[in-house]
Amino acid sequence: MLKHSEHQAIAKSGAVNLTLKLAMALFVIVIAYSLVLAHQVGGGSPSHIGTQVVIQTLSAYVLMFLVWKNAPQNPNLEWVRTLFLVGILARLLLLFVEPYTSNDVSRYLFDGRILLEGLDPYRIAHDAPELMSLRAQWQPPQEHAKYVTLYPPLALSLCAIASSFGSEHALIVWKSMTTLASIATSFVAYKVLKRAELVRHLPLVLLSPLLILEAGESAHIDVFSALAVITAIWAWQCQRNLLAGLVIGLGVSVKLLPLLLLMPLAVFSRTWLARVKLCLGVLICLALVYGAALFTGLRPVGSISVFFTKWRSSSPLFHWLEPYLGQAGMLYLVLSLATVFMLALLVWGWRSRNKPMAAAFVMMQTTLALPLLLSPVVFSWYLMPMAVLFALRPNVLLALWLITLPISYEVLNQFLCCGVWNPAAWAVNLIGMALVTGSVYSIINFFRSLLPKNQSIKRSLTAS
Repeated sequence: MLKHSEHQAIAKSGAVNLTLKLAMALFVIVIAYSLVLAHQVGGGSPSHIGTQVVIQTLSAYVLMFLVWKNAPQNPNLEWVRTLFLVGILARLLLLFVEPYTSNDVSRYLFDGRILLEGLDPYRIAHDAPELMSLRAQWQPPQEHAKYVTLYPPLALSLCAIASSFGSEHALIVWKSMTTLASIATSFVAYKVLKRAELVRHLPLVLLSPLLILEAGESAHIDVFSALAVITAIWAWQCQRNLLAGLVIGLGVSVKLLPLLLLMPLAVFSRTWLARVKLCLGVLICLALVYGAALFTGLRPVGSISVFFTKWRSSSPLFHWLEPYLGQAGMLYLVLSLATVFMLALLVWGWRSRNKPMAAAFVMMQTTLALPLLLSPVVFSWYLMPMAVLFALRPNVLLALWLITLPISYEVLNQFLCCGVWNPAAWAVNLIGMALVTGSVYSIINFFRSLLPKNQSIKRSLTAS
């Protein structure tokens, strides 16, 4: 016969399992709401779409955290399989959703088509006269017309692969590529978490609204950046540093952010030979990719400087200080802050290189977050690599950033109806306050972690 306490434990366990099942079912329903939103936009009634997107994303985050908090400490294979089933299903549901939160995918495909036509997307803008017939067929975004591409060579090659299927099929091919990349990211993240004995954090990847919605609903190229980041970490965990460097190089050839991963991986590598292999892998890959681009007549520079000069979005730092410092003053401030913080991170990381793996994860998160925090443009999808890193070491600061940044999608209310992209000040202020709150909490928590050691020293001195 079971004791009363054992019956209570079994009942509690059953309640938790039921809670998880309900939360995961609701999560799939919330993600599937994208089908309704896409239908509204396609039907010409985009009123308050931005507000609905924000509510959908926040609801998905609540359910993700609910599943994570109720997940077993030592998940078994059945739990992992169920989680993968839900995560993959949520991603596949969005495969045929027409993008409505961003028109970047139209930019990707048209840039790829320009490349296939034998032209240089780094030199020819979308409004060039010789592209008139292509524009009529592919209908790239009007607001992008004046600017040449800013995406690295491998990114353009991926876009060209999708564009080679023609304007009728290019979108579904591209979305299939981003969906597969998102699924692959989940599998590699599982391997990384398993090696780090952190499988209980798997819901933070498989059920991440950012990784699901931005890869499926919006089909952003940043999903390949997230895949490169987590794959490089896996290779580094396996002590295959040359492979890790090659993967970082591939990631940089899609988007620049993965390059920042080089510093923490190098610092926390075990030997100088491993560090050399890591850097060599990056250099070899970049030399091959950019060498091939130059050999084919491309000039892989593009309009990235113009982009950061003209655009502003969801950056509390620039929202608060640029009206007083101006563009020149902000440039000096950002460069100064980047230099100081990177040097401080390098020193801290080097002194912590023999500490547990959690220190390496902290340095990875901080190093990749810094350029985003200092950037004048921070779209929600830019944080896709951060969503993967969040599972390695969940913390309040990154959680608040991931949750509040999608609030910037309120801008869709005016953009879809009137073509006006003007993020509301209250949304940027809310994101900034979340970052400040998270930073203060992290600093207080850091100093509190030092108290036991100091108190024990104090007690020993008193006893002596």
